[in-house]
Amino acid sequence: PFHPAIKELYARFSQNQNFQQTRGVIRLMKKIVADLWSTNQAANLLLIGAHDFNMSNPDVAEEIININDKLKNAIDHDITREGGGSIAEKFDAEKNSTSANDFLKLSLIASLSNVPNADIGLNEAEIVRYLSRPNANYQVASVIADTAKPLLTVAWYLHENNEGKLFIKDVQNLNAKINSYSQNLLPEQIKEFLKEELDELFKPESKDCYQDVAVFPILSNLRITQDRITLIIYPPQSSAKLHPDLQRFYDSEEYQNRMIFLSGQQTSMLTLENVGREMLAIKRIIEDYDKQGTAKNDPNYRDALSRLETRIGNLLMAAQSTFTWLYYPSSDGVVGVGFRMQFTGNQYNGEDQI
Repeated sequence: PFHPAIKELYARFSQNQNFQQTRGVIRLMKKIVADLWSTNQAANLLLIGAHDFNMSNPDVAEEIININDKLKNAIDHDITREGGGSIAEKFDAEKNSTSANDFLKLSLIASLSNVPNADIGLNEAEIVRYLSRPNANYQVASVIADTAKPLLTVAWYLHENNEGKLFIKDVQNLNAKINSYSQNLLPEQIKEFLKEELDELFKPESKDCYQDVAVFPILSNLRITQDRITLIIYPPQSSAKLHPDLQRFYDSEEYQNRMIFLSGQQTSMLTLENVGREMLAIKRIIEDYDKQGTAKNDPNYRDALSRLETRIGNLLMAAQSTFTWLYYPSSDGVVGVGFRMQFTGNQYNGEDQI
């Protein structure tokens, strides 16, 4: 038997130009059923769903693509790629499931119509209803939380409109934009951005403990004065000992008791840089949205703001794992103590803790 969703979803693209309604549906279903039979998938199916088509079969893929060929890139990147490696295939391999492929193929079928004012996409209730059937290898009731929502953060062509409908579109989404912007950022830009963020986190307000902050400084250009204490935040190394560069700088300075050093573990620096890269990319995307006059309630704009807030938290956690040693002068030289940033939510005041 066929799932009732097939009749409803196929009707959406029946008005597409050059699609023969009756003959086109019969030809498509003939190839889908033949593939299910020849690959022995039919043995485990008690109900044929709208998502039960094999995009790895050239005949089936050709029929689907011909209905709306503008979605070819979306199919290749997000659903099925020759040789594997699509978003859905990677997701399902990690979960030992077919939920991502099923969900994205269902969304594809619901998005094939290309006529003006077409009804495309599915709401959460429709997704669960249309994927429901006996013998599913995953919890269909949890497919929104376990599959659809996570895929919204990694797929490139999956979109959500203001009504909460999920659909496939031939336009790259925020994930693709973040990826593109991130790849175009230079290491110097990431370093400068992290310097600004760390400077803000440790900015002295009361100035009781230190008056200046120097983040990732060129030590030969740094001037320590008698009347001001400087907190120096320096790229970490693998050892808990003071970085050799900082030790040499300390030994050469006249005002040794006017310096505090914050550094830590090299292994976490890469994570901090990656978070900074994504955070800067999202900020630039939001700036572009503002220049373009994008409405604040636009799903992509709201998603960008939400992700920025998440990355702020990620940045704090990465910084917490990276800057784990505080060094200060004593009569016996530089003393190092373990340091763990303590923050509430996304709020942190480095000066107070130091």
